[in-house]
Amino acid sequence: MYAARALPALLVMTVFSNWLDRPPRRAALVTLSLLGGLTVAAPAATPTTTAAIAAAAVLGAIRTAHQSTEAALIAESVDQSLRLGLYGLAGAIDQASQTAGLLAGSIISLVISTRVALWADVVSFVLAALIFASLPTSKRIARGHRPARSEGLRIIWREPTLQALILLVWASALNGPMPEVLAPDLAHGMWLPAVMAASPAGGMVFMFVVGRSQMLSSVDNQIRVVYGLGASLLLGAVVLVAQLPVLFLVVANAAIGAGFGWVFGAQATFARLVPKERMGQVEGTVVSSNILVRGIGTFLIGVIVHFTHPSVAYLVGGLAVIGGTILVGRRRGTEMSTTD
Repeated sequence: MYAARALPALLVMTVFSNWLDRPPRRAALVTLSLLGGLTVAAPAATPTTTAAIAAAAVLGAIRTAHQSTEAALIAESVDQSLRLGLYGLAGAIDQASQTAGLLAGSIISLVISTRVALWADVVSFVLAALIFASLPTSKRIARGHRPARSEGLRIIWREPTLQALILLVWASALNGPMPEVLAPDLAHGMWLPAVMAASPAGGMVFMFVVGRSQMLSSVDNQIRVVYGLGASLLLGAVVLVAQLPVLFLVVANAAIGAGFGWVFGAQATFARLVPKERMGQVEGTVVSSNILVRGIGTFLIGVIVHFTHPSVAYLVGGLAVIGGTILVGRRRGTEMSTTD
């Protein structure tokens, strides 16, 4: 499913990225939410593997456009001093919905049926559309000419701070699917929903608590949290090698989710450094590349587990995150110190 989202997301990043800043934000969010509900309705009505994969692919494109528009709306409408807290709150709500969705979806699928869980997801998309429709209309910002499709990536690569952050975002995204992808191999029965939901639950708590402070306004602090993510992945490897009770894996996955929470600080940094009229395109580049990297990560995790053991996947992921963070930290040096 993760891999199926990669190519449509890449299409949004390349072919359609320069259109992300054109439509009115509120109308775009309402339309995308309704399209998401319509997409999930297909496998709900016809629950086949083909329908599920096709829906996952379309949702990859919709999610990219939706997150890009939402981030751009915040950058345009919210004062800079309030953005970090708002991104943290939005992230906490997103993680809370994922936690509830995974718990409820897994339990409903186990106890009742997958079809009922999918119809519940359709309802959530419709409710989201109604909420977005109630938002006040934001003031229009002059967009100028439609930029090149690669402008989002160019903006990121021209700014050393953003360049460092996108590399860390990709290192994190590579391991993003791990807790959920490996959960069915590591937990059974009623422990399965807990193992799957632990990561977004940890992210929810981290974002809600840390989002109330200015801790992640510093890029250096963001990097420190990424180190924590790497350490949490290594903790997961230790739990599996030592064959500890499943409860310890739940704790490790929650710590991993908390480690992923650093990204809302990165969002605020992007909103500060990227021109408002290009925020949608830049965020679209970040989100779509994230989905692409997560797809690659899913494939690599599967290969590692097939030939070795899930503990090796956690180990390799932790070492990759820590190693990549060390390299990025060294590259920053004095060149980036003036931009924090």
